Amino acid sequence: MITEIPDFNIRAFNTFGMNVECSKWIDYTEPSDLPSVFASVDRHRFRCIGAGSNMLFTGNYDGTLIHSSILSVETEPCDNGMTRLRVGSGMTFDKVIEMSAAAGLWGIENLSAIPGDAGAAAVQNIGAYGVEVKDVIESVEVYDIQENRFRTIDRVECGYGYRMSMFKLPENRYRYVVTAINILLSATSGPKLDYGNIRQALEDKEVSALLRWMSEKPLSGFATRSCRLLSWWVVPEVSLRILWCREKFMTRCALLPESQSEYLIMKWKLA
Repeated sequence: MITEIPDFNIRAFNTFGMNVECSKWIDYTEPSDLPSVFASVDRHRFRCIGAGSNMLFTGNYDGTLIHSSILSVETEPCDNGMTRLRVGSGMTFDKVIEMSAAAGLWGIENLSAIPGDAGAAAVQNIGAYGVEVKDVIESVEVYDIQENRFRTIDRVECGYGYRMSMFKLPENRYRYVVTAINILLSATSGPKLDYGNIRQALEDKEVSALLRWMSEKPLSGFATRSCRLLSWWVVPEVSLRILWCREKFMTRCALLPESQSEYLIMKWKLA
């Protein structure tokens, strides 16, 4: 189903909460909607948008914003204890992580609390705590606007690098629309705890929940969405000292969940 709304306010669709409008908003729920969508869209005045976590609008957008509401998640058992998830591009990726963790499937739990949808995760190659989404992507399903056809692009062809993919190349910016991603998760490998001092910090705590808790803690004086976690340490209460703020770095402490004596010290940098 296709929904078109002129002069649409996108405050709820960008993480900075900018109170701005786009000339036209198009929401679609099925991949088969896309040929009709692009039959009428100005090819030089549109952008695809998910949660708007990688965009900063400084004013109204004079063009069309195209939003995926493909929310399907399909699972398929594979060999060697692996499970394939086919995730619609409009699914919030953090919800996919929650679902996977609840099902005992490992591989993306370290990406908890990163904002954005599944389609954008594949485009940006999101990463955190020693894991990148490319590590689990098998293929990406897209609509090729230029050739007016649907394609499945395997991980190698996606050209992944650090926060990079072939979808971000200038010549492909207005060519591909992600409709689904296929990821492979393990039911046997367990969480990845060898990055930094995660293993020491977590001990027997559930990895996804604690990493989400760390990312969602308020940061006094700064908007969390404008900051990046650099490192952290767990210290006993007796070692707690006055926190400091210097240049563009700052630290913050918080009592660990279910603990009365251990504090988490977090070091942040303004993004």
